[in-house]
Amino acid sequence: MSPTTWCDKHAAAQLVGLSPDTLKKLRLRNELVEGIHWVRHSSRCIRYNSYLLSDWAANRGNPPAHQQAIKEYLNTLEKR
Repeated sequence: MSPTTWCDKHAAAQLVGLSPDTLKKLRLRNELVEGIHWVRHSSRCIRYNSYLLSDWAANRGNPPAHQQAIKEYLNTLEKR
């Protein structure tokens, strides 16, 4: 796994082919998990984990595969 790149809502939306508003709706419905798929730097600054967001988009129809990617990502954080 490569190092995580954090991107703004516009880059994230382009990455997964959705609008920034749709990403916000997904965050509010907890389909994108804070601390995993995105982080809040301030009340007006959200950054998305490009690796996990791409994996989420690719595996929307296969939640176990995405959960495995999350697990692997978290394991790399623990090893640092």
